[in-house]
Amino acid sequence: MNVDAIRRTIDSIKAAPDTYCQSIWAWTKDPHGCGTPACVAGHAVAGNGHEIVKAPFSTAVTARLNGKKMPIHDAAAEVLGLDLQQSLDLFAAHPYLIIDSHQCIFTPTAADAIETLERLIETGEVTWVRQSRRHPEADA
Repeated sequence: MNVDAIRRTIDSIKAAPDTYCQSIWAWTKDPHGCGTPACVAGHAVAGNGHEIVKAPFSTAVTARLNGKKMPIHDAAAEVLGLDLQQSLDLFAAHPYLIIDSHQCIFTPTAADAIETLERLIETGEVTWVRQSRRHPEADA
């Protein structure tokens, strides 16, 4: 694990918590991707000085890491020094319960992501917390 890179990712989320959104790899509205939503992978890439690349008219998000273009989750795993299981738990195992394809009961907050990354530094394991805000329809 690259603890320094994980700390820079935490700092990136803390600096702009309103840009954190775990359901979006990274949504670039401008060529540099500044100030737009991103999940932990997006913050790991951008927060460690690498470029997020969003192809026009596509949902595919990639990153340029040391001159090489790759899927953003692979780039983030490399930047953070994660093994395959850590990468899957952090990026692919979305920490919310899906009601259907468009609604979530639990949506992780920036604070949840920060706590999860801090726990990763301490234990080497990815364990998402469930202290997130509840979706209003969860109680209906």
